[in-house]
Amino acid sequence: MTLDTSAMMRWGGARLLVLCALVIGSTTACDRRYSHGRIPVDRDTKRRWNASENEAEDVGKQLIPIPADDGKPDDLVPPEALKNALAPVVPSERHGAGDKRLLSSIREGRAVSSDIVAEIVLVKGSEYKSESDFRKGWIPIAILHRPPDEGRSVEIYTKLRLRPTETSWIFVRKRADATWAGSIVWLQGGVYKQDTMFVTTENMSYSKQGKADSENTDLLEPVIGARFVWQKNDETMWAYCGGKCCSMRGIK
Repeated sequence: MTLDTSAMMRWGGARLLVLCALVIGSTTACDRRYSHGRIPVDRDTKRRWNASENEAEDVGKQLIPIPADDGKPDDLVPPEALKNALAPVVPSERHGAGDKRLLSSIREGRAVSSDIVAEIVLVKGSEYKSESDFRKGWIPIAILHRPPDEGRSVEIYTKLRLRPTETSWIFVRKRADATWAGSIVWLQGGVYKQDTMFVTTENMSYSKQGKADSENTDLLEPVIGARFVWQKNDETMWAYCGGKCCSMRGIK
């Protein structure tokens, strides 16, 4: 198949099939192993995809950064701002925007099921926030769902600080010293609670091996979304933020 570089693949409410390409040899969370190519499309289809992108960008404009104080030791989202900040937050409809799985746990040195099912999905429009936006304050980038299934574990999943509540939200920001901060927020008894997340970022780029293994790396781009990742004997998660990959975990 010949790939048309003039027609960029876009996603939105149309929920169209996507040509995906896997970069072999990549094992880390912040690389382009989740990649998509560009395929030839007709003018009407391209117009629909572009309209979906424009709509997502408009939603992103409603995600106003919450100012933060670098001098505060707790480094959490100001509680009084959470209600308004979460009002425009909806899940992204992009293909590949989310990931659902049975989370893992370490017992006696072995990775086993934690009996906790969770789903993470990108916040719609957050992909249009630049790194400079994150310097202005907290921005929600991901939504976590933990269905209250009968018989499932109700323990806190410490690795991600995930409480047994149906919905949680991930906020991140870039500090004045260029490091990143994260917070997981949930609603408990009508009150917003939160806990610290540890955040690191990397550019979304190919490894040298990835380039060698792919014949069309110049035609591939990272899928904009959020994922759970088992890495170095630990469960972590990542999401697209400011053109980078934000890797987030509850413990260092």
